[in-house]
Amino acid sequence: MAISNASATTINKMNVASQRVLLGTIVQGLQTSVATLQIMKSGSMGVYALHTNASAVALTTGVASSKGYIVDIYRSGSKLSHTAYVTTPSGSLILTDNAGYTTTVGDKIYWIQY
Repeated sequence: MAISNASATTINKMNVASQRVLLGTIVQGLQTSVATLQIMKSGSMGVYALHTNASAVALTTGVASSKGYIVDIYRSGSKLSHTAYVTTPSGSLILTDNAGYTTTVGDKIYWIQY
């Protein structure tokens, strides 16, 4: 639940006697910061045979409206310079093979979506 401007003003007035700190405004700002953090998700997974047979990996992220993503793929402990083609349907990252990358059993995928 967000704190309205009127509520923040009331809290600020209540707090004036306490060292003139604008507590309502601070709490209001914290809520905005927390809401921003809640839309960012991250994770990792290994690639299995079922992914290579389909030439795709579907990652369920839960981020409904993606503004961006970071995907790193490691093979045998080394980061790959060419990675999968990524699409971002609602709540997911879909990684598919492209020129320079083929889904391989044992690949490790690390992702952040925001």
